[in-house]
Amino acid sequence: KRKANKLPIPQDKNQGRLTGVGKTPGLGGAKNVERKSLRLSLNIPADHPSFQGAINAASDGDTILAQPGTYLESSIDTQGKQIIIEGILAPDGSRAVIIDAGQAGSAIICQNGEGNQTIFQNLSIRNGSSNTGGGAFIANASSPLFSNCMFIDNSAVRGGAIYCI
Repeated sequence: KRKANKLPIPQDKNQGRLTGVGKTPGLGGAKNVERKSLRLSLNIPADHPSFQGAINAASDGDTILAQPGTYLESSIDTQGKQIIIEGILAPDGSRAVIIDAGQAGSAIICQNGEGNQTIFQNLSIRNGSSNTGGGAFIANASSPLFSNCMFIDNSAVRGGAIYCI
């Protein structure tokens, strides 16, 4: 199941009808700029039991929300998608979502040109183990954003936490 976030849908003031093309707020009134009017949230584990399953189902602009818990998963590949992968914080504001790679490879892989619209936030990433990038392996001009993430007990010959090539 995919749940839609409530986002404003641009309206054509002259016609009073919904439209995805026209003057887009935040873009200086530029015309003929398409705006994605429906962004979806995928929930782990309610909608998908794993990060990779949620990523596979996601489209650019979607948000994946992980409920508090420890998720045993490695080699999570974002497949070049512009998505937000967010852990729900504990009531006290601490990180409550742990990705535990179980020493079975890099925890996270970004190798398909992901940019700063691929965002990981509020996650603890631990026990990744690889020759390169135990916690995260970043390659092929990828540059994802990590916000409020902690890398713990990851190991590698190069880049225990993160390796960028």
